[in-house]
Amino acid sequence: MKISDIAKKLDISIKELRKYAKELGFVIAQKSNTISDKKAKEFIETLLDKGLVEKEEEKEETKEEEEEIRKIEVPDIITVKDFSERLKLPVTKVITELMKSGVMASINENIDFETAEIIGEYLGFEVKKEKQNTITKRQEAIGTKKERPPVVAIIGHVDHGKTTLLDHIRKTNVVGGESGGITQHIGSYQIKRGERKITFLDTPGHEAFSAMREHGVKITDIAVLVVAADDGVKPQTKESVNFAKQAGVPIIVAINKIDKSEANIEKTKKELADIDLIPEEWGGKTIMCMISAKKGQGIEELLDLIILAADMKKPESYIDVPANGFIIESHLSGTKGAVATVLIRDGFLTPGDAFVIGDNIYGKIRSITDYSGKKIKSASPSMPVRISGLSSTPDFGELLEVKSSLKEAKGKATKSIRDFSVKRIAKKTLADLSLSVKAGEIKELPLIIKVDVAGSLKAIEDSISNMKFEGVSTKIISSAVGDINESDVKMAQASSALVIGFRVDISPGAKVLIENSDVSVEVFGVIYELLDKIVLTLSGLLEPELEEVEIGRSKILKIFKDGKRDKILGVRLEQGKLKKEAEAKIFRDQDMICKGRIDNLKKIDKDVSEIIKKGEECGIHILINKDGAEKIKIEEGDLVIAYAQEEKGKELKKIEENI
Repeated sequence: MKISDIAKKLDISIKELRKYAKELGFVIAQKSNTISDKKAKEFIETLLDKGLVEKEEEKEETKEEEEEIRKIEVPDIITVKDFSERLKLPVTKVITELMKSGVMASINENIDFETAEIIGEYLGFEVKKEKQNTITKRQEAIGTKKERPPVVAIIGHVDHGKTTLLDHIRKTNVVGGESGGITQHIGSYQIKRGERKITFLDTPGHEAFSAMREHGVKITDIAVLVVAADDGVKPQTKESVNFAKQAGVPIIVAINKIDKSEANIEKTKKELADIDLIPEEWGGKTIMCMISAKKGQGIEELLDLIILAADMKKPESYIDVPANGFIIESHLSGTKGAVATVLIRDGFLTPGDAFVIGDNIYGKIRSITDYSGKKIKSASPSMPVRISGLSSTPDFGELLEVKSSLKEAKGKATKSIRDFSVKRIAKKTLADLSLSVKAGEIKELPLIIKVDVAGSLKAIEDSISNMKFEGVSTKIISSAVGDINESDVKMAQASSALVIGFRVDISPGAKVLIENSDVSVEVFGVIYELLDKIVLTLSGLLEPELEEVEIGRSKILKIFKDGKRDKILGVRLEQGKLKKEAEAKIFRDQDMICKGRIDNLKKIDKDVSEIIKKGEECGIHILINKDGAEKIKIEEGDLVIAYAQEEKGKELKKIEENI
């Protein structure tokens, strides 16, 4: 057996192995690299018997114990103090690591799971999300399912008649009290069609569908896309369609304003077909209905189509569980305090129920009224109701859950204080996505593309569509001409897409949204750079972009050697630090004389890995790059600047085209 193999098996060095062999009387010649199998077996058994090395089983047990200790679970939000206690580390160490990562959080402030996961990894821990036994993760065993009324979202471009359609359906004048006919509030309404009920959401599409993604469920069963026959498909029409498709919600198209002289139904159908909504009579699968919301024409047929679509989908909810539902709207009332509109998802909500909403709102229901303002004693699944008794106003899309008592509800709500939560945004760049592709974590790369002109759009779309890679593909969920705007960012949030721009800017509103979300944007000025990066991303070959970052500078005090290939210098640290293996450049004023790599650092006669104290003097040995040597001789007083290669920051950047 080879001596090196035995050492490896016993997890000791060759030097230690020879030492043990000598002590135990096993003669191994100094120049010998092998030992007989018989002697090797005896030697190993002797080492084990004397306890000089561990058995493989013991090592595995120790390893398993270490792994067990180094795995922790944390909730979505946790205080720095609680996090340090779970890690069994001093809180100062955790705060220091947070500061290194750019998160300024004190002992009593909160951090989110993503931040805890990253910091835990730096500290050598595997952090997993704490399992929460909530109604959000519904299981088949917890209750009985029953069919419920469908929830319908009315979507489409501004001023195409969405609110007028709802106004006619529910026979109440909503439009008259609104500015310019544009919906200024978020609401939900329920109507009866014969013996059947239908719930309508009068809600901006991106809000409803973003909530679905956030909570992992669909609060909308059917989307009715309203398109004006005199205006056709517009940007917001496309956005609405993309949101619905990403959420997996079936679309019924209502072509509105057919009574107008400017109406062009065939042209509108063609434009809809161009965005992959092909009418049934053209061989497609999209149900279309001709209506005039203003005159009430075709509305009855539309309602019948909604019932038909619901019969095919058969939406269901649990009925014998504590009630839960989604917040559709909230505000402060002068007489009732905080009130909210809730769309019930499961169970039956009744006055007196204790509840919690999100992380920090709780209460006991004082009153329940339906959409018409009538007080009711119970709200069932798919019913939109207004409730009072809240501790404060919640946000759209938050989940309401009924608890067994007010004490339990209050206890859950006060575990996390949103106002002091510190959020770390983990944006994914193309380089990050490339690593995910390589690891097999991504099968499809969703893209939102914005370009400067239509010609560029066609070229980029065609090129990306033709990219074929084993096990992974691209999916363009939205593409248009114009700058990257807020709608693009909201769509990216709802669909986990990457926003790609070509020769475009980013609107101020979009920048604000990007900074406060996990959406990533890559903007290019050269078309082949854009395509090359996507190719490398999909092939899993894209490396992170690196940039030179200055880490320290020192002044040359004495020159011991000024060779063409290496230099030995005495220096004093002026700022930052000097580190072994760091890149180095020597400057005189603003001119670079040469560049290379720090091969060694000496402090007096001792080798050190880095010099960190300002004013500290040391000896430095620099190996000069082949292309880094100049004819200029270095002088005392010249500067040695040390650099590190770091991954480029994941902030928004625009690559300018230099032509």
